[in-house]
Amino acid sequence: MKILLIFILLLLMGWQLWQLLRRGAWRELLVYALLMSLALFYSWGYVAGRDFPNPYDYLDLIFRPVTFFIEKSLMAL
Repeated sequence: MKILLIFILLLLMGWQLWQLLRRGAWRELLVYALLMSLALFYSWGYVAGRDFPNPYDYLDLIFRPVTFFIEKSLMAL
């Protein structure tokens, strides 16, 4: 089942890449290829049984101080 999901991901990736190449949307092509290759890397790691860090942890590390600052500012009003 996991390999079928990866195969479907590769099919979708190929179809979308073909559409972007045909339109000549080079910036979108670059961003799409980067994000999809990251997703493919994570899915291959999942199939191989490897543990990868959760991206949410890094986002939380970055945005938690900003969130607390905004909360304190709003509570002070």
